[in-house]
Amino acid sequence: LSINALSGATDFLTESEGNALQELRAGRAFASGGIAKEFVEELRLSGYIFPSEAAEESVYREIVDTWTVRRLAESELLIFMALDTLCKMGCSYCFQRQAEGCGVELENSVMTKQSLRLAFGALDQIQKQTGRKVKWIVLFGGEPLQERLTNTVDQCIALAKERGHEVVAFSNMAMIGGRLRATLAARREALTWIETTIDGPAEIHNGFRLISSAYERTLQNIQVMLDLGIPITVRTNINPDNIDMLPRLGAEFDRVGWYSNPRFKHIVALCTDRHLLGGKIFREDSGYSRFLRIRDQFPVVEKMQDYNIVYILFHLAVAMKTREIIGGVDYRTDLRPVVVHCPTGCGSEFVFTGEPQGPGQDGYSIYCCAECGSSLEQNKPFRIGKYSPSLEFFGEACGTWGGPDYLSLERSIRTIPQCTACNMALFCGGGCSLESINANKTAALPHCREAEDVILSFVQRESERLYAIGSKALMS
Repeated sequence: LSINALSGATDFLTESEGNALQELRAGRAFASGGIAKEFVEELRLSGYIFPSEAAEESVYREIVDTWTVRRLAESELLIFMALDTLCKMGCSYCFQRQAEGCGVELENSVMTKQSLRLAFGALDQIQKQTGRKVKWIVLFGGEPLQERLTNTVDQCIALAKERGHEVVAFSNMAMIGGRLRATLAARREALTWIETTIDGPAEIHNGFRLISSAYERTLQNIQVMLDLGIPITVRTNINPDNIDMLPRLGAEFDRVGWYSNPRFKHIVALCTDRHLLGGKIFREDSGYSRFLRIRDQFPVVEKMQDYNIVYILFHLAVAMKTREIIGGVDYRTDLRPVVVHCPTGCGSEFVFTGEPQGPGQDGYSIYCCAECGSSLEQNKPFRIGKYSPSLEFFGEACGTWGGPDYLSLERSIRTIPQCTACNMALFCGGGCSLESINANKTAALPHCREAEDVILSFVQRESERLYAIGSKALMS
């Protein structure tokens, strides 16, 4: 197996081809008198060999610069409107619970008609200054889809629709009642999709939460939304405590016909530990391997989308999935290098909060990462600006995320010094900004999650699987 981080190619080689490539890398001639010119040309076209180190460095710089400029230019604004910053669900792995575990005070604010108009006005200014389109307006929290927020939800969707923005919602879907259902039904053409989280069958899902009937309420509202024609994405966050229940959960979804509904999608993702509290999580290689082995044994798990489960291993996962789908055809999988980890690194992610509800609260805040949104702490610059009485960004706080001007921020593998000399940089993009701030007190440093060891360990652990896929391709 050969993974080319520079060109994005992922190739299966025969043993003789692999040996030949190693010989070329070592600068040694072949005792047999050489190799086929066609193979050498294929290696050159795939970016595996260069006439000199200087030529390779030149190509590397050109590719990184090209993709970084393209990534920044194509980056669209991802806007989270935190309609209510607090949530009563209390999921044990939630970023808010993680923040509380660090002793972080959570902002208590709620969007009103006035604050929504101010927030959308600030967004208009940001668009004008950056020239960027809005990808989505995300109804966010805390928890946005609550019965008591029905009018706020309606107003937010209306303001987005006036501007031609797509609207999605991230919700636990357990607090939707009759009035809100009617509003969502009336606005269904303006809702692109709703994403919710189900972490297992009832006893597991409810066990992660403070509301004992969360599972039953959420499933009921999923069916109501599907019947209204609103697309639903269910996300299952897995860790060592719940991964083995995936077949049971899949069987339940299959039984009610959701997998055959074109408006339903089920994705699987690994639980994260952005605040570095030592939570019970998988490292990417072991989590993905465990998932694949469960999928091997239970066909219903194949109906779940697993691309969200990996980041460092994304190139390899796509190459494997593509070859599995097309039945082993020798198909070249070309993927773009990862030069920027996430929208925050492009200065394109924003979280707007509403009017303050508690003493000493500022409110009208702007954050740049949804997983730290509404987290206030004196020594951690999560709050990067405000939008009332006017739009303002705080230079010192923005600087901790990678630059004093968030609207022109670039946190990429060409701005992080350690990444410029790392052969794994094109797989991880410097890692998560929030994790880096929690680990290093600045996003100017990388947070790599052991990228090289993750890749090597996965390849070693799954060598039999990879060999089987590669053999089919090589024999086709």
